Amino acid sequence: DRILADMDSLIDGTLEGAERVSDIVQDLRRYSASQREPAAVYDLGEVVRTAVQWVSKASRVKPQVEYDLPEDLRVIGRKGHVQQILVNLIQNALDVMEGDAEPRLQIAAQVADGKLQVRVRDFGPGIATEALGKVFDPFYTTKPVGKGTGLGLYVSYGMATDAGGDLQAANSEEGGAVFTLTLPEEAM
Repeated sequence: DRILADMDSLIDGTLEGAERVSDIVQDLRRYSASQREPAAVYDLGEVVRTAVQWVSKASRVKPQVEYDLPEDLRVIGRKGHVQQILVNLIQNALDVMEGDAEPRLQIAAQVADGKLQVRVRDFGPGIATEALGKVFDPFYTTKPVGKGTGLGLYVSYGMATDAGGDLQAANSEEGGAVFTLTLPEEAM
């Protein structure tokens, strides 16, 4: 009788767990599929704007987006990698700003010292000090159960380092979090 009384919650929990496993498998598939993409020339600004558009369309949060991108910045590399990294960073930014009255997102890119840097900054609460060293760990998430897999930043970090670059997380002095993707000159 006790099991029958709990049947609905057991089924709901099982379905929630199956959906979470499905999300994890999809994240890993996207990562492994993008490994086969050949390097090609692409417009970074177009990739940034497309990533913002994709994430914004699927999100309840509609941020004001401020772009600081060089005109017609042509990059040689794996476009899919950069786009997936940006999608993950933008999705996380919108998630932390959910409920904000005026969500804002800043995306800037520059070429300096032979490296391309792309910065994604949100105006949310920032990253807790104890979480800063863990954000790129697999399965680490601060999102509620069922809202995140803990693989987005892990996969993004792997893509950045596979391209010979880096991905860093920090808190902005003016508030919010800022993620910086750095790619080497050879990827430009």
